[in-house]
Amino acid sequence: EIYTLSLHDALPISGCEINTSGAMAEIPATMKAVVNKTSGGNIVYGVAEVPTPTISGDKDLIIKMLASPINPSDLGSVGMVARFGRDGVVAGESSSTVAAPLPEAAAGMFAGKTHLPVGSEGTGVVVAAGAAPEAQALIGKNVAGTFGGCYAQYAKTTTDSPMLAVLPDGTGAEAAALFVNPLTAVGFVHTMREEGHKAIVHTAAASQLGRMLVKHCKEEGIQLVNIVRKEEGVATLKALGAE
Repeated sequence: EIYTLSLHDALPISGCEINTSGAMAEIPATMKAVVNKTSGGNIVYGVAEVPTPTISGDKDLIIKMLASPINPSDLGSVGMVARFGRDGVVAGESSSTVAAPLPEAAAGMFAGKTHLPVGSEGTGVVVAAGAAPEAQALIGKNVAGTFGGCYAQYAKTTTDSPMLAVLPDGTGAEAAALFVNPLTAVGFVHTMREEGHKAIVHTAAASQLGRMLVKHCKEEGIQLVNIVRKEEGVATLKALGAE
């Protein structure tokens, strides 16, 4: 299953706005972001004040984030403190953080870094861009992609990123999960064909990924066996065309 983190609610976003002339207000030097960081021999997870990404190349884009999903692939960083600390997890340095002792073997992850960002994909509005014409043309545009560090008020990517999509103006949180789950559904069908199988069996099929898979398999003429945990999931999938 996938859950969407609304960054307007979780991390109040302020600072850079687009005015009617297209000029940009100042982007704050720091922002709130969900990160893993070290403090006094501990690993600390939660909301922290960190430097806002800046333009360093002609094709760079700074995105004011709107929403970001929590994918299973994000759980490694979201659950890092729990994995290292187990029963030793305690309240962190603020009400929005938790902490645990950082194993010596894991300390190298933070070498030369102030923190490790969290959140693989999301959606937002481009509020600053490098000098390249193709970058400047995207200021004010809604975009989605796998930017990394998406559980934050701002994220950074480039115009030549292979995982960047320009969206219709006004697109909202529904675009936050544009890449990871859809590509997983496509990958299921590709792997099935490459390995010579004739059908797919999918557990937890009422999840967002499962719903996408129902639609994609129907379009591709692939037999799909859906296994759900609750009876209401049957009605959900049948409404999408599952047999």
